[in-house]
Amino acid sequence: MADISLADEIVARATEIPSIGGRSKSASGIMSRKVIDAGSEDYDIESYIGDYLNTIREERTPMTFDAYEAEDIDARVDTMDVQAQRGALSELTGATYYAPTKDVTSLATLMSFISGGESYGGSLDAANRGTINDKIIGSTKVAERDGKKLSEMTLSEIKKYQSISDPNNPDRLFAVGKFQMIPDTLLEAQKALGVSDDAVFDEATQTQLGEYLFTGKANTRKTIDYLRGGESSLEDAMYGLAREFASMPLPYDIAKGNKKAGASYYDSGNAAKYGIDEVKAILRGVRGSLMEGNG
Repeated sequence: MADISLADEIVARATEIPSIGGRSKSASGIMSRKVIDAGSEDYDIESYIGDYLNTIREERTPMTFDAYEAEDIDARVDTMDVQAQRGALSELTGATYYAPTKDVTSLATLMSFISGGESYGGSLDAANRGTINDKIIGSTKVAERDGKKLSEMTLSEIKKYQSISDPNNPDRLFAVGKFQMIPDTLLEAQKALGVSDDAVFDEATQTQLGEYLFTGKANTRKTIDYLRGGESSLEDAMYGLAREFASMPLPYDIAKGNKKAGASYYDSGNAAKYGIDEVKAILRGVRGSLMEGNG
């Protein structure tokens, strides 16, 4: 293998050190849960990323480290810039997803980001009972019915409770899981994907159904087109997310309901959980990743 550049050495050092003076420091983003060599003091993650980006900008040569071999350096810098922003966002949202080093950001990252805003940081068992007088009721991070958490129930059981129409009924379920799927949406995704009623509403099933919200729904058609390098604009992508997820902000003012940029598309007690610039940053990163073939 060719000589490893200074930029590569920075990455190698940062990903090889197992502890910091006996303490462990998890770093989101490019570190992929690795530990930074901080010596006697904690090494600030933002400073590390800044040093790394400045180094490879100065070198302007393709890195030869295995994970980055033959990669275009300018594209890598752009992607790393977005990843630096996403690292800060993960701290903001409490999301637990960390992208692997080679897959800087992907559709899975976006799904984690959105679930963090939809359901108490991505809780599989989050639910509410709907709205009364424009107020969400029964919202909880861990919903149980008959002694079972949502993530332990089958789809048949979930749908039984979602079929209850009165939000005053303590057994009713409305929005469920980490993507807060309402009855019509859950049924649509289940039918489209052919998921059995006997399937347990666990993490795997919720992720499978959740992917449909990005790749199969009319609301997000332009979102996925943008992410895959199509002609849809960044604002189109954001608007699609806002139409599908109440926690996503509108990218611009809309006349319907006199809603302003940055607000949730939905009323009834809903509010956007993220800012416009935050969502733009992650969408740009996901688009770049998907266009490079990172899933």
